[in-house]
Amino acid sequence: MKYLFLLNSLAILFFSCQRNKTDRPAANNCISSSQLPTDYPSDGLSETYYNNTHCGFMPLGKKNYWVYLDSLFDSNGEFTGTKYDTLKFTKTYYSTDSIVWWEPNVFKGFFRFNYSTDSILYTLGDRWGNRLLVEWAKPLITDSTNDECIYTDHATLCKAWKINEPVNVPAGSFNQCFHYRKLWFLGNDFDFYFKPGVGVLKFWYYSKYPDGRMKPATISTLVNFHLE
Repeated sequence: MKYLFLLNSLAILFFSCQRNKTDRPAANNCISSSQLPTDYPSDGLSETYYNNTHCGFMPLGKKNYWVYLDSLFDSNGEFTGTKYDTLKFTKTYYSTDSIVWWEPNVFKGFFRFNYSTDSILYTLGDRWGNRLLVEWAKPLITDSTNDECIYTDHATLCKAWKINEPVNVPAGSFNQCFHYRKLWFLGNDFDFYFKPGVGVLKFWYYSKYPDGRMKPATISTLVNFHLE
């Protein structure tokens, strides 16, 4: 167990040293979106080829990527090891109002359909045959504890906090971040630290264990990223 933790620490240190400090959003290489989305019927989105990159609260583009070191835990909540995972948004869809929605290849807090303006990250839920609009992440003036996120056939409580100190991960040190918590009534809970214009810095995915308590199943930490 101590050996696994040592490998974990060495890997984080390695990526911290390798971090390319120039990998930051470049405003002249991406498109800013301001169009407001809405609810859609279940057939209101169709897959399409789209190769432009979008700026915004969450930068979205097929050439963008985020590398995470995942800490893994067994069914008793015991640490078992680590692996690397790379988040990309590999598929794109047009909605009936010509908005481009992006689908991630792995789960790090983003659901199937994602669209971002400069101030809000949206996702689409699925309820009663319709895709319902959800404000998934947005800036906070005051802490919020009573938002309802509808992303499956049931409601989910969303909580959010401002983080008033820097968030330090191997990918860098980030200020003015937000902490979002999604409490899934019929499933697993998750938390993530989010930096606008960069993405998810840290992601906790919780499972319900035999003793009835929610414990981490995966903790993902951002070690490198590239934005265009």
